[in-house]
Amino acid sequence: MDGDQRETLRRASKAFERTQQWHGVLHDAYQYALPNHDGFNGRMPGDQRDVEVYDATAPEAVRERKARLHGQLFPAFREWVDFDIDRNAVPAIPGLDAWPEYLEMVRHRFHRAVEASNFHIEVPPALADSLISTGALTVHEGTPDDPLRFEALPAYQLGYEEGPDGVIRTVFRKWSIPGRTLTLRWPDADLPGNAERAIAKDPETDIHLVEAFLWDYEHERLEYEVWLSEGATPSLADTRIVSRQYASSPIIVFRMDKAVGEIMGRGPVLSVLGNIKTANAVVKLVLQNAETAIVGMWQTADNSVINTENLELGPGVIIPRSLDADGLEPLRPAGDFNVSALILSELREGIRHAILGPSLPPQDSRVRTAFEIDVRAAHQQAVEVPESLRLLSELSGPLIRRILDILQHPSLAGSPYYIPPFSLGGGAALRPVPVSPLVKLQEEADAASTIQSYATAAQLFPDLIEVAVDRRKVLNAYLADSRIPESVRRQEEEQVLMLQQQAQQQAQQQQLQALAQMAAGTASAGVEPGGETGLDEQSAGPALA
Repeated sequence: MDGDQRETLRRASKAFERTQQWHGVLHDAYQYALPNHDGFNGRMPGDQRDVEVYDATAPEAVRERKARLHGQLFPAFREWVDFDIDRNAVPAIPGLDAWPEYLEMVRHRFHRAVEASNFHIEVPPALADSLISTGALTVHEGTPDDPLRFEALPAYQLGYEEGPDGVIRTVFRKWSIPGRTLTLRWPDADLPGNAERAIAKDPETDIHLVEAFLWDYEHERLEYEVWLSEGATPSLADTRIVSRQYASSPIIVFRMDKAVGEIMGRGPVLSVLGNIKTANAVVKLVLQNAETAIVGMWQTADNSVINTENLELGPGVIIPRSLDADGLEPLRPAGDFNVSALILSELREGIRHAILGPSLPPQDSRVRTAFEIDVRAAHQQAVEVPESLRLLSELSGPLIRRILDILQHPSLAGSPYYIPPFSLGGGAALRPVPVSPLVKLQEEADAASTIQSYATAAQLFPDLIEVAVDRRKVLNAYLADSRIPESVRRQEEEQVLMLQQQAQQQAQQQQLQALAQMAAGTASAGVEPGGETGLDEQSAGPALA
């Protein structure tokens, strides 16, 4: 094994050591907020993992926020990304008029491929991991009929390296799979002879692996390697069986928030982990107190039958006392544990506020004014939208680029999802334009701000507003911010032509109205159009009478 190969394993070992330092806090966070995803406790798949969860406030809040993020960023069976080209950077592209039809095809096939895959099954667990610390999602190529294969990676299997740009691009994964699935997952795996014999002898034997996603900053590509690691078969350790190169990274790591100097993320769950553990302990004590109150503890005369050496206080316990005492009597506790109501509501509200963000007033509360509802909704969006939009840079952007690379690969030619290159593009690249509901909230706020500013200026300076502002351009900016499809909006030249036609029609109408007024005035004076009546006032008077 050469030096470069040994360097890969050394980097992996260091990355796992750094992640190991987080296992304590992550175990607590997963145990109380996401118990079914907790792999840090060593339990086997299928085990009940929520036995220590007494208060469900945090799991419910995480489940609700996860579903909300899924619907805001990647709504199922709806388009959440559009495509365009940088027309300013390449203004002289040949065949520019043919681009809209091509972009429509790209958008259609992109979303069809996503909806036909397991994307909406795998992305929610990854989003839930980001609510605690760091989410990870892999995108691998599939078959022509099903070109995309997604997989959410468990947090306890991963180790990370942060690049000079502050983005996690290099990731290591330590895990194991049955030997029979090794060649199914990696058909190009170069297995040593002893590994093949071990798998042939027992196809179900666990093969321990280390996956390395190594980003090459010099060549802007990803080096992908798979290594056999020590485990059930130590003799197979430190052997590289797969080596590939990718133009875009098949693994996407994303964080909602992080602390200065740290690599892994710190999601909203970690910010209220103390409150979550306290609320869980309080509910546990309440349940224990309730059991004691229902079953009770008892005292009776000491008849040497009960062993006082092994006596433990608890519900249903009988405590011996002197023989001259009365018979069986209940033992009254020193005090009642009734302080839980004083703190539980505050703890639960703080947990939900930290994970879900600001909320609107409950439906059963007092009557609220429309102004208050608008202010609360604006405050909710002001907090939630920027926090969630952080995922666009580390999640949506790399995800879209990776999917496009797979769908544009020549191996998919003939597939109904294949996106061919645009032959007249002149080298221009597609530019993703997010159009998810979360982005639309931001754009709707910008559109409303544009209209509000124009209305305010028109009220303050009615005589100058037409001089300073072009109303048509204000309307176009508002329609663009409101995401009115460009296909139904008229082009700039067409708008100018229509304005000219309207101006001509208005001028003609004004001329016709002027002529009609002149004719009406002449008739009222007794003069026919084009000549005199020949009657004087005296003769005309009786006749008119």
